[in-house]
Amino acid sequence: MANRVLRSCLWSILFVAALPGLTRLGQAQERFNMSHSALTGSQAILFVTRDAGIFRKHNLEPQIIYITGAPPNIAALLAGSLDFVVFAGPAAITANLAGANTAVLMSFVNTMEHSIFSQRAIKNPADIKGKTIGGAQVSDKHANFIVNTGHAKAADVLALMEIVKNAVLEQRGVRLEPEIKIIGED
Repeated sequence: MANRVLRSCLWSILFVAALPGLTRLGQAQERFNMSHSALTGSQAILFVTRDAGIFRKHNLEPQIIYITGAPPNIAALLAGSLDFVVFAGPAAITANLAGANTAVLMSFVNTMEHSIFSQRAIKNPADIKGKTIGGAQVSDKHANFIVNTGHAKAADVLALMEIVKNAVLEQRGVRLEPEIKIIGED
C-alpha cells in the first residue's frame, strides 16, 4: 500500500513538472485553475506538490478547487472554467466519445487505491447479511440484495455493493458484476 502511494506521488510530481507550455523561466508565475474530484490519498498529491514548493519552482500558481464527481468537473473543463482536472479517466473518455475535445494526460495509478477492511466477525460473504452503510442494508435473507431502509443515498448503496463484491472476490475468487446499469451517483 505504501509502495503504491509512493509510486502515485512520484508520477504526480512528474506530471506537474511536465505540464506543457506552463513553465517559463524568468516569467511571472503562470496562473491556472485545477480541480480534483474526490478526497482521496491519490488526489492529495496536488496539495503535497503545492506545499513542497514544486509548483512555485516551475513558475506555476494553480488555484486548486474541489468539485465533487467527474461529470461536474468535465462540464467545468469544457466550459473553460478549469484548465486541468484530476478524476477517474472514464468520464474524460466518455466525454471525448460524445464529441468533446478532451485529452487524458496521465493516470496516477492503474489499480484501485482503496482497500476494504472488515470487522473480525466477517469471515465470508454470508457474514455480510444484515450489514448497513447509511440507509442501505444487505438483505438478511439473501446477500445479493441491497435494501433501502428508508433513507439510503446512492453512495450508501454503491459502497455496500463494493464491500459485497470485494468479499466474494477475496473469499470465493468470483468477480461479481452488477446486473444494473449505474447512471449517476447522486
